[in-house]
Amino acid sequence: MLEVLGLDSGTEAVYRLMLTHPGWGVDRLAGALDTDRHTVVRADWCRPGPVWAPC
Repeated sequence: MLEVLGLDSGTEAVYRLMLTHPGWGVDRLAGALDTDRHTVVRADWCRPGPVWAPC
């Protein structure tokens, strides 16, 4: 769904989980997604906003 904004499905999954569980930290998000910290941090860094951070 968010591919229109230039986000891949993995990044979208991180965003959706962050919205569902805003109090979770990086480690818990990574565990729930069965991925590593780097993937979660990269998704957060690449978020759209006033300043787009290229990935």
